[in-house]
Amino acid sequence: MRGTLTLPDGYAGLCSIDLQKDKRLALLINGLALLIALPLVFLGNRIVPLRTLFSMDDGFGFYFLRLGMLTAGYAAYVVLHELVHGVCMKYFSGAPVRYGFTGLYAYAGSEAYFTKKCYFIIALAPVAVWGVVLLALCMLVPAPWFWTVYLIHRQHRGRGRRLLCGMALCRNATGHSCAGRGSGHDGLQPRA
Repeated sequence: MRGTLTLPDGYAGLCSIDLQKDKRLALLINGLALLIALPLVFLGNRIVPLRTLFSMDDGFGFYFLRLGMLTAGYAAYVVLHELVHGVCMKYFSGAPVRYGFTGLYAYAGSEAYFTKKCYFIIALAPVAVWGVVLLALCMLVPAPWFWTVYLIHRQHRGRGRRLLCGMALCRNATGHSCAGRGSGHDGLQPRA
């Protein structure tokens, strides 16, 4: 089973995650994302000093151009990230994909139910695809532009919501399923 629009016979709910409703969990995930980001910023600082982002050595205009590109890059990345989720959902289920923005998170959602393997691929695909693209860009751009690309790449806030549901499934036996409904995610398991 890759993906199905109907709940498989004999399945019941295992977990449900909705960060719009569970503010404590949303804060926890965003806090963990910040803790993960700190060593990555430290690593980036070892490659190219952070002060180069704020450097005006190449002119006042280039400084604001870099900041403008960082802002535009954040917005583009959010859209492209969710688009990759959506393409994977469509590939695995054939079901229509909904895109939206909750005010806190952008999302791609589907009414399909996915196997654990498919769900993990859907969850990790944008990080893998855009991670490779942005890492290559980081290596190609001049030093003053490094942080513009690196900070877009490090924008991991909220990416853990799909993985959280998947992690709940990992602790259990095989044969589980997951459904990404947009801002909410449901884990399912075979009834005993």
